[in-house]
Formats: sequence, structure tokens, C-alpha cells
Amino acid sequence: MFWNWTVGRRVNPANMNGIKTAYKTLDETVTNSATLQDDDDLLFSVGSNETWGFQFNLLYSGTTGGDFRVALTFPSGASCPWGKIGLNSSLAVDMVGFDAPVSGASVFQLGGNGATNTMTAILFGTCFNGSTAGSVRLQFAQGTAVAAEIARMRKGSNLIAVRFD
Repeated sequence: MFWNWTVGRRVNPANMNGIKTAYKTLDETVTNSATLQDDDDLLFSVGSNETWGFQFNLLYSGTTGGDFRVALTFPSGASCPWGKIGLNSSLAVDMVGFDAPVSGASVFQLGGNGATNTMTAILFGTCFNGSTAGSVRLQFAQGTAVAAEIARMRKGSNLIAVRFD
């Protein structure tokens, strides 16, 4: 395991499964919908009774009228407190929030500043999984459905997850 490394221990695939990464190689878009959709790339699997720390580094764009919504899904029975750092829908102040440890309990609305302007946000937390294996996955949508506008998760968005147990 990553955290129990000892001097002289060799690196091999079996002992490197405690770190997972993913990134977007292409933009992914949502048009005229405030319904959350699963991101195609930003997810990682969690085994039964595992504990993972995670950070999603988001590059996104959303128009001023539509803004941008994000959420995370977790395996059934997991307790996963998580939070975010980003701008609110008025783009005026930094938002820092922390969710109760319930899967799918919070949807955070982030500010958009035009379809061609890339914004940033960080989602972070810990997943204390129960007996059901599954995935931690990003979801996103427009904050408000606007037909003529696009919400876009940008190429280069990424995640880093580390297993603690």
C-alpha cells in the first residue's frame, strides 16, 4: 500500500493500486439541461470497506445565464464528506462549503462567465466506503437550462485519489 512504504520495497503494479488518476482528453458539453449527467472520464472505483481521499480539479465554462452545477455520486452505503472551492453564481466571492456525509446530498452551483471563458473549481473529500464496491463519479449540468447556451467540462480537468487503508 502506498502509505506503508518501506525502504527497499520494489515498485510493482500490485503495490501501486493505492493511487488513481483520471483526466479529460476532450471537452464534454451539456446544452439546455439542468439535469445532472455523469462525466465520461472523471471517476474512480472504490472497493468494499476502503477509504479514499480525492481531489477533482475542474476546468469548466458556463454562460452567465446558465451557470454551472456539479455533484458527486458514491457507492451505496458509503459515507463521503466533501466540499468545494470555486466562485458563486454572481462571480463575486469565493465559495467554500462542506457537504454532510451523504451520497448525492448536495449539488453545488458555480458561476459561469461566458461560454469561451474557462473557470476553475476544486472538489475534495474522503470516501469511507461500506461493503458495496462502486465508483466515485463527477456529475455536471447547466445551473439553469438555457437553450442557446452550453455548459462545458473542459479538456484537462482531472482527479487524483489516494487509498488510505
